[in-house]
Amino acid sequence: MGEARTTGCAGCRTRWLVSLCLAAGFLNGCSQGEADCLARIGRKGMARAGAVAEEANARVAAGWLAMAIRGEAPEVSLEDRVRRRLSWDKELDGAEISVQVIQAKVELRGKVRNAEQKQRARGLAQTTVGVEAVDDQLQDTSPPASK
Repeated sequence: MGEARTTGCAGCRTRWLVSLCLAAGFLNGCSQGEADCLARIGRKGMARAGAVAEEANARVAAGWLAMAIRGEAPEVSLEDRVRRRLSWDKELDGAEISVQVIQAKVELRGKVRNAEQKQRARGLAQTTVGVEAVDDQLQDTSPPASK
């Protein structure tokens, strides 16, 4: 099996950021000492960010590789992807939404608390990769506005 690799060049990003900081410092009239201080801060920040990102990428890649080797790589259906997006969204707390997919058309049924939840659910379904159309059958249970 292949070895998991991360993409990008932390050194390139660091050099670019340091150059940008130095240029900004000189253009704004900073002294050489201040520019050097900014450069050190930029290098340290980029080094930490690069290390964290590389570690996270390596963990994710190793996990997916291990799952693939064991034959456990999940095949997630379109219905599951839409259902998960809806269930993970905090704006949809309290909504009761069922999802049914026929080919690439998603049908949403159930009850939502207000028009904003209805719009959010429809938007999440529409922007899920693989969805071609959304049939919104959601019921808004908010009380009608009084005059």
